[in-house]
Amino acid sequence: MYQTFSLVAVLCGIFILYLPSCQGNGDNTEHILSENFTHLEWQYKTMLNVILKEKAYETLLLMHQTFNEEKLLDIFTTYQNDKMPKVIMRSNGHLNRYKTLFNSEILAVVFFKGKVDTDLMNGLAQALDYMRQTRILIVAIRIEEDLEDFKELLLKLCEKHKMTNVLASLHSTVETIDAKAGALFSLRPFPNYHWQPLRALPHQEFALYPIHWLNMHNKTLLTYPDQSPPKSLVHFDEQGAMHISGYVGLLVWTFAQHYNAHLQMQQPLVEGKVVHFMIIARMVADGQLDVPMSTDAGATGSWHNMSDFVIVCKSHFMVPLSAQLTIREVFTLLLNGKFFGPVVVFSLLLSFVHVLTDLAFEGTLQYMDLIINSKVMPGVLGQSFVYRLTKLIGLRMIYVFIGLVGLTISTHFAANFKSLFTSPPYHQQLETYSDFEHSTVKILIQESDTKIMSNWTKKHPNIISYTENNSFFMAARQNFNSSYGYVIQSELWEIYNRRQEYFRRKVFHITPGLQYLDMMMWGLRLQYNSPYKEALNQFIHKAHDSGLMNAWMSRTYLDMSKLQRVPIHDPHQERQTKVLEVDNFLWVWILLAVGWLCGLLGLVLELLWDRCSSWKMEK
Repeated sequence: MYQTFSLVAVLCGIFILYLPSCQGNGDNTEHILSENFTHLEWQYKTMLNVILKEKAYETLLLMHQTFNEEKLLDIFTTYQNDKMPKVIMRSNGHLNRYKTLFNSEILAVVFFKGKVDTDLMNGLAQALDYMRQTRILIVAIRIEEDLEDFKELLLKLCEKHKMTNVLASLHSTVETIDAKAGALFSLRPFPNYHWQPLRALPHQEFALYPIHWLNMHNKTLLTYPDQSPPKSLVHFDEQGAMHISGYVGLLVWTFAQHYNAHLQMQQPLVEGKVVHFMIIARMVADGQLDVPMSTDAGATGSWHNMSDFVIVCKSHFMVPLSAQLTIREVFTLLLNGKFFGPVVVFSLLLSFVHVLTDLAFEGTLQYMDLIINSKVMPGVLGQSFVYRLTKLIGLRMIYVFIGLVGLTISTHFAANFKSLFTSPPYHQQLETYSDFEHSTVKILIQESDTKIMSNWTKKHPNIISYTENNSFFMAARQNFNSSYGYVIQSELWEIYNRRQEYFRRKVFHITPGLQYLDMMMWGLRLQYNSPYKEALNQFIHKAHDSGLMNAWMSRTYLDMSKLQRVPIHDPHQERQTKVLEVDNFLWVWILLAVGWLCGLLGLVLELLWDRCSSWKMEK
């Protein structure tokens, strides 16, 4: 009896199991979705819970074209209805960038029916602009074409739009175990885009949305350095091996090593070939580079296509410190109005008092003594003179006063003479833009920088000198060519200024009056919707937090010193003792010639005066 009931039960089970296979494919799918709806509902809600647990999302973005499977759609629209907001979009409507309107912590769910909807994928890419690496769940039912063809087309669209976090749940019309349960595939973007099949929940052992960039599986990244120290510099050793230095070059190099990527130069490197960062940015925008070894200040496009800042700095104009006065200029400084003024004033004043005393007490008057007095002039200059013996106390006091004036002037002159010759002063320093108006020094600007600095160049057109040769600009700044001033970022200035500490005297300086920008943020220029942005941002922050950036800066300084990419030779070497030349005493010779001419003129006037006096007496 028991065996009979068991046989009947087995036959009934077989009948129920094979009954659906007797119907057509379309009716079969309808039966699967209706019969297993409870299972699908449990499966997708479990999937949503697992995704939420892996990393929280605050909104569900639902996209479909004409999806009439309301029961399946309701699974997502009713999920955590009281907590989770839903945004429903269609590709035939007006789509805005989701990032500009809502929180970017979302899960995007896309519904396909029958085939891959290219317009829907394009609409999804438009909605997820600048957040293409957000998590995407694709639900496809009633797939009419071959499953492999469906997956291949979907894979190409994901690669085209640079989507990296995609999970596909595919329901085919073919009656298979995967078709009933929904085949689950995870997109793997590295090293090349491909699908990875996953086990159905709850048997899945790994994360549904793993962080792919933690291991790029030797993915090739195209890069190129600008060779603009201290950002990046390239050198080859004796064996011909290439070495990368500079804080940006080391950042990108270490990034590739840390995440198991392979760096490849976009073109053969030429050591010392400087490439302007705007040219590098253009190469990135054209898709020629993935991660450049160059920074950009965001002036060439949107900051959405930039990494987080690598460095924040200031921008100054470094200008040459003024040179010391030459010996000729020292004499000019000595024999100026401050010296001749007191000599002339006291000579005329004391000569007038001396003549007035002679006229008052002795009745004599010599008009020439009012201008050139043989007793007053030598005394005022600190020289010896023959005074007249007299009993007049007032005249004696005048002689004493002449001696005091001469002692004061000669002592002051001697002190200035010694101090100016042992430590000559410097010309006026360049501290403001107006100082350049009266100086032969100009600020050297690269032609490629004129677009960035256009506002500043329009305000100061008379103090600028332009060059199209980037190598000349770099060499002139590196070698401290004091014929020009240069724009410089604070991190490079710190290296140059550190080098100047070993000089006898600094060659260049920066001042608050010559500051170009008080803050500049430099990041890595990336391609449109780059899949490496999140990884780079994480690595940049870790590099700052761990002190790697400071270590790379120090290493860059050492490498630049070894490669002589910093000023090496001190232009202010200790001066050797040398014999004074005739040219050094130019103003002394001029003063002597003027004195001789004045003496000759005085002699001629005296002769004429004597001749006129004799002629009058003869009459």
